[in-house]
Amino acid sequence: MQFLMTLAQAQQTPAPEPVSTSEATGHFLVILAVFALGLPFLMHEAVMIYRRRGVGVTIDNAWPAANWQLGSLGPLAMSLLFLLLHLIVSQVVIGFAAAGLDAIVDLKSLSRQQWQVAMVFLNLLGWVAVLLAVFLWVKVVKRVPAGALGFTAPRPWQSVGRAIRYLLAAMPVVFAFGILSHVLYEKITGETPQPHEILKAVQNDPPAWFTAIMFISATFFIPFFEEFFYRGLIQNTLMRLGSPILAILISSLIFAAMHLTNLDGAVSFLPLLALSLALGYGFYKTRSLLACYLMHLIFNGYNLLMTMS
Repeated sequence: MQFLMTLAQAQQTPAPEPVSTSEATGHFLVILAVFALGLPFLMHEAVMIYRRRGVGVTIDNAWPAANWQLGSLGPLAMSLLFLLLHLIVSQVVIGFAAAGLDAIVDLKSLSRQQWQVAMVFLNLLGWVAVLLAVFLWVKVVKRVPAGALGFTAPRPWQSVGRAIRYLLAAMPVVFAFGILSHVLYEKITGETPQPHEILKAVQNDPPAWFTAIMFISATFFIPFFEEFFYRGLIQNTLMRLGSPILAILISSLIFAAMHLTNLDGAVSFLPLLALSLALGYGFYKTRSLLACYLMHLIFNGYNLLMTMS
């Protein structure tokens, strides 16, 4: 893995070009429109949660995963086991795959964009290995039904509608936390935080093939893998604590913390925490990965499109 880290440092994406005044104005107007559109939904959900004294119940007043028989380990220990499995399996698979790829194609000879595409595929391969191992253990060994993992949509169109509503409700909070994080970062470090590597990669008019690969992977594949892991597995496991709010909060903290790859990533912690709370809420209310997957897909696609515009 040290080999990959050395190469990664050499293949750092250059800082994006400054945004013009017209582009900045356009981005601001889009953000303002989304904020204004989401504010009524946020107020509605806040009032409903206050009236229910909690997050309420799911669509059919049941949560089938709450009684998973996962052995003698407690839900917190089981969640930690899932995280360790994710870290170990993904790093081992990525390391071996990178070594094999380097034996075929000299990774040091790749261009920056070719290197980034290779890293995307290695990351996806790591996710596939992790989720395959976990899914086989949960599904085959423990015989947990697929519906308990979230692979069901009791009312698909209602799940889609709720996904849009919950995401809109979350966006004002995400924007507010994003602004707060940027201000604090600049006050503490005296520097302007850099955007995510994928967002930097699609700036400055890269080739169409490169943009397509990055957009598809970040918009369609990564949300599926992450929602299955953090909502279908972690949040489901934590539901055995008996508190939906606690399960959503802990899984959201884990989700946001796992995206802290560097100091610049700390700027995204609070916005990602707000987003993850909405994702967990949507998953709990609909009992389906469809809702949170769509929310995550739309959010990533929105950020990429705003970056590329």
